[in-house]
Amino acid sequence: MSDSPPPEDPASATRPLLVARGLLVLLALATVVGMAWMWPGERSVAPGAVERPPTLPAAVTEVREAPCPAGIDSTCIVLDATVGAGTYEGETFPITYAGTDVSTIPRVGDRIRVYESEVPPEAMDAAGEEIPPVFFADFDRRIPLGALFAFFAIVVVAVSRWQGLRSLVGLGLSFVFVVTFTIPAMLAGSSPIVIALITAVAVMFLTLTLTHGVGPTMTCAALGSVGALVVTVGVAVLVSESARLTGLVSDEALYLQAQDTQISLLGLLLAGIVIAALGVLDDVTVSQASTVAALRAASPELDRVQVMRRAFVVGRDHIAATVNTLVLAYAGSSLTVLLVFSVGGTSFLDAVNNEAVAAEIVAVLAGSLGLLAAMPLTTALAAWVVHRLPVEALGRHGHVH
Repeated sequence: MSDSPPPEDPASATRPLLVARGLLVLLALATVVGMAWMWPGERSVAPGAVERPPTLPAAVTEVREAPCPAGIDSTCIVLDATVGAGTYEGETFPITYAGTDVSTIPRVGDRIRVYESEVPPEAMDAAGEEIPPVFFADFDRRIPLGALFAFFAIVVVAVSRWQGLRSLVGLGLSFVFVVTFTIPAMLAGSSPIVIALITAVAVMFLTLTLTHGVGPTMTCAALGSVGALVVTVGVAVLVSESARLTGLVSDEALYLQAQDTQISLLGLLLAGIVIAALGVLDDVTVSQASTVAALRAASPELDRVQVMRRAFVVGRDHIAATVNTLVLAYAGSSLTVLLVFSVGGTSFLDAVNNEAVAAEIVAVLAGSLGLLAAMPLTTALAAWVVHRLPVEALGRHGHVH
């Protein structure tokens, strides 16, 4: 007689997966309802806000020194620039460049962006000089940025093949979603935190399903990511309220406040923490779910607890590296602020107490706590879902990072 255990009921083996997928469907429906409820109407401009006119392309044909306009007793840098579009397409005008750093002065052949002036034709300044109908806006960075993105896309597809192509499609759709829903909804006065959560979940569905399909690992990764996002939001809200953060941490925030928009700056700060944490959370949850599936496929004799323990070993190493990456990323983005405090001789404790630094600390620690929650949540969920599934039901069960 054989001592092997009787075969398990297939319905019992797949029940955890069906429950997990049911939760995921409910989450998707809630996200769709939230999007429909908060979908912004026509774009509106805040009262008192100044709309920036569109810029036009231009090419620098000559750079020279000339007396400054309006009778200022000094010399200025004047650019002769040929406009490439708009009312004055093909015409060349002298444009005074206000920058003082020699390294930033445009050179002949540089592409720049210009605004069309609203002054009347042939208008004169105080020195009797004709005011040009265009003025300098910025350097034109669209071509190098486009080239960089094209190179990035080629490398992604070359290395990851079809999966890389799907991830690029997901990236593009996520960007479109943020531009068409997230930003207009925030400008319309909806709660930034709620909008950020809806955005995070919607983007998660887009990227995970396009990149990894709809198998058991994606289901577990998605639910683990949502659980970790809830932890991140909870920690960020509690700490920001107790620390009396206001959200006035940048020139952009001050500008939004001055424009009399309906946006909660603190809510905007918290929304940024949520959206920024999502990318790292997806990395951890997909890796952990795939690790559990790979262990299950390689060693079907392991029970759920044994699979969890072995997956935790991988997860701990991954968390240690990812938290370090998250801290360094935020430190790099705050480097200018830290240098300002250092130049001013501000003590360490005073610098930490400043809201610009305190907000980054909250973002780092809240995001890190979300990561710490994501690893055990996803591992336990994945072990519960896949440990009784047949190996062939796991699909592509290699470790995905």
